[in-house]
Order: sequence, then C-alpha cells, then structure tokens
Amino acid sequence: MARYIIETDDKMEHLQALHGQDFILALWDLDNWLKGQVKHNIELSEEAANAYDVVRGKIREIMEYYNVNLDMIE
Repeated sequence: MARYIIETDDKMEHLQALHGQDFILALWDLDNWLKGQVKHNIELSEEAANAYDVVRGKIREIMEYYNVNLDMIE
C-alpha cells in the first residue's frame, strides 16, 4: 500500500480551509462576550469597561485590515 506524505504547507492550507469558519466564530464569541461584560457586568469598573471597548475596537480594526468583519456571519 502506497503511503502519501502531505507537505507541511499543504497541511496548513487544508487546516485553514477546514477551520476558517471556526476562527471567525471564535472571534465573534469573544466580541460578544466583551460586549456583554460592558453591558451587563455591574461589578465592572468604568476603566475596565473602556479597556474592553478598546479591545473590541482593535479586533474590528485588525479584521478590517484583512477585509473581513463580524457582520459577515450575522
């Protein structure tokens, strides 16, 4: 029986294609968690809430650089 060796680059491309949606959903969950903390966590300080908003903005900025956004999955 012949055994095929998949090149490392091919493996990475395969995994990226297979799990690309998982990555975007993970970012979507993170964004929603941050949003929920700011909106509903009464113990969260104003400083922490501002920091969460900054993180949410940075996530969206980075995604925009790569021409993707979280609205693509809503």
